[in-house]
Amino acid sequence: MQNLSVVFVDAGGRSTIVLLHLVDGADPADGVDAIHEGSNADWSTWWASTVTTQTPAPLNLVFPDVRDKAVLTFADSGSGDMVTATIPAPTDALFLADGETVDPADPTGVIADLLAIMSTTGGVAVDTFIGGTRQ
Repeated sequence: MQNLSVVFVDAGGRSTIVLLHLVDGADPADGVDAIHEGSNADWSTWWASTVTTQTPAPLNLVFPDVRDKAVLTFADSGSGDMVTATIPAPTDALFLADGETVDPADPTGVIADLLAIMSTTGGVAVDTFIGGTRQ
């Protein structure tokens, strides 16, 4: 099996990602075309790869639900372009005492790790953590 992710952009400039699971041997471009045929949005990027799996071992702690998210905002200080990273079922150590605001002191190492690998949609490395909240 392989996964196909496609970013679609609507007429208002909003984007979303569609994830399809494809059978072995399927052409990912056919998946892109199939979704595009039924959409007013247009695709901007897509990628596909073989699926890597593991047996999950989630923790049932303070925020155990994947619908509970920490949304972290980063920027490229040169252009000011901003991007977000969403962490599902975030650990409570990620937040300040209010349980809503991401701790910029980064006790978990998440911010530093994301700063080391993330880029803007233009491919420029982000270098600034703007802030984050629980949603």
